[in-house]
Amino acid sequence: MMKIFLAMLISGMAIAQTGQNSKIDHSVSSKFPTVVDIVKKNIQAMGGERLSQIKSITTVDTKMIDGKLMERTQKKDSDGKNHVTRFGEEIKYSDRLVSKNSRFFNNNDSQFLFSIFDVLNNDTKYTVSGIEKVNGKECYVIDGEKYKIYLDKESGLTLKGVEGNGYIWEYSNFKDVNGIILPHKIVLNNGQEEFNLSSITFNDVTDTDFCYW
Repeated sequence: MMKIFLAMLISGMAIAQTGQNSKIDHSVSSKFPTVVDIVKKNIQAMGGERLSQIKSITTVDTKMIDGKLMERTQKKDSDGKNHVTRFGEEIKYSDRLVSKNSRFFNNNDSQFLFSIFDVLNNDTKYTVSGIEKVNGKECYVIDGEKYKIYLDKESGLTLKGVEGNGYIWEYSNFKDVNGIILPHKIVLNNGQEEFNLSSITFNDVTDTDFCYW
């Protein structure tokens, strides 16, 4: 869950596992712009070439738990390493080295810090399956064997992601952070949980933030 939270955040989108589209009808895409065109618009909307300058990202978010406002910090680098400090607990881990039983399980299959580049580099595995509205805004739906994302037709930004395990992520309150446009409000499962980001910083992570098991 933590991986999806950040990976979808920093891609400006919620890329999520569906596992229900192993056979994709690419003929549908002919009615719409190509996956590449839509994804390139998303990348430009997020910051374009500035994204290549980002080697790590640190986020601080808050949520209400039992009436108390709690804070969590996550640091992630382009190698897939993560460091999470959640509600007074500290967890350090590198890609694929944490048990699936861990609450902070990380299965980062992306070779990029911003996961939208995975879609760009593997565009033949995805299709534009239609147009749907998210919070009143029309979005192109990019559907693949593993991922499904909803990109705003007008702005290009990612407004929603859906995973195969049932998680639905919605993104809003986009703000400019040193030239990178990212959401500062993330809602899970139609309001079941809400995360508000109070801080996003770049390139401030070092190897000392991680340990290897």
